[in-house]
Amino acid sequence: IVRTKAARLGKTTDEVYEEFASQTALGRFVEEEDIAAAIDFLLSEGAKNITGHDIPVDAGWDV
Repeated sequence: IVRTKAARLGKTTDEVYEEFASQTALGRFVEEEDIAAAIDFLLSEGAKNITGHDIPVDAGWDV
């Protein structure tokens, strides 16, 4: 998505990446480690009472 938009707008991929990232509440994109941490928590004893919910790991994109 970033490369396509950059090519269409004549911008660098870094410029478009920053534009997209600035639209999230945390100002960054989600990394693999962020998703792994959420999965690790959901598999832990601390999450034993969490059932039937969607948990977005999206750096606040939907806020």
